[in-house]
Amino acid sequence: MAAGCIPVVINKGGQKEIIEDGVDGFFFNDLQELSDKTLKIIRDEVDSLKIRENAVRNCQKFSNSSFEEELLSIIKEVM
Repeated sequence: MAAGCIPVVINKGGQKEIIEDGVDGFFFNDLQELSDKTLKIIRDEVDSLKIRENAVRNCQKFSNSSFEEELLSIIKEVM
């Protein structure tokens, strides 16, 4: 995501917390959906530029610096 790649991830587990379907990546539930969504990206049938921009921006929520800031904020609240 940080490099502007459009993630196409299985619609299970932690991925559902990271990706917003159709906004900064795509979910798939089976191999046919994986194939269909990947082909839509390749054929430019989606707004790839906007999705890439959203992916780059939104992945910052999961950076080391964001984690550190959040952790320090929690520590300050407790103290």
